[in-house]
Amino acid sequence: MDSDHPFKISSETDDSDIDSYRTLSIVKYKTNSAYDVDYILSKFSKNKLNITKEFGCVYTKKYEDHVSVLFGKLGNKTLTGLHKDSDDNPLLRRYNFANVILATMYIDHFSEDDKLTLLVFNGGKISKNLWHATYGNLFNILDLTPLKFSEKELRKLCINRYLDGLLEIKFDPAGEEKFGNVKTAEYKSIHSKKLNPKAEKIKEIIENDEIKVNMFKSEIASTYENLDKSYQVAFTIDVEGKITLEFPRISWSSLKDNHDIEEHYYSFARKIYDEIIYKDIYIRKMDEGKLQKSLFDF
Repeated sequence: MDSDHPFKISSETDDSDIDSYRTLSIVKYKTNSAYDVDYILSKFSKNKLNITKEFGCVYTKKYEDHVSVLFGKLGNKTLTGLHKDSDDNPLLRRYNFANVILATMYIDHFSEDDKLTLLVFNGGKISKNLWHATYGNLFNILDLTPLKFSEKELRKLCINRYLDGLLEIKFDPAGEEKFGNVKTAEYKSIHSKKLNPKAEKIKEIIENDEIKVNMFKSEIASTYENLDKSYQVAFTIDVEGKITLEFPRISWSSLKDNHDIEEHYYSFARKIYDEIIYKDIYIRKMDEGKLQKSLFDF
């Protein structure tokens, strides 16, 4: 049946300059569940996104001993179209489109210490409760624990590698007299201009090892397949274990459709994560034990 709406509907074949994501967060989660590749693949094969579900698996891919899963959130989308009642009297009408993929997220599954570990990429449009419930229902995983970064290693990363591109820094003055009782202070650049690493305020942070870096924002230049140049991607990293990537407008070449671009964005984000993060930046179990002991050591 023909539909009386003003939209031209066709499959997208030229998405070379689609700007799907501007901001993407990355958090690593540990579990107490054993890592079993075949079991993971089997479970997600039965959790495919369809019109009867709000949230589910779009596809799974196995890379060596990793399993990558793209999830989608389904819902309704309202568009306003210009409907011609007559040549001289165009009308605005609202149309509801059902079964639209409103948002996606990407999770990489791998083993650390023989336990299932997740690296979660989310644009913020899919709630934690929604995807946590999926892992509870499929795997009976109720212990998804975000991993935090070591304060010492975060400070080292900031000062040794990304100081020259620093856009923002949040720190604990550690009882410096001039800060009084302030627990967190912040220096922020204006209009995306970089902070001057030679400025006295920044030098104070660099030279005093007792000052803890809780968060910083900098930039990284990176490229990926189907990109004809490198892009400057701003990233924010905090001691709670969260990395946020801010992509500029990216032009992709030789990609067939929006699905391919979706996959490439997440793979590009994973590449940037690997370029920034190293294994020892995360708090180890041994360090967690020491921290726990110090909290109760009166």
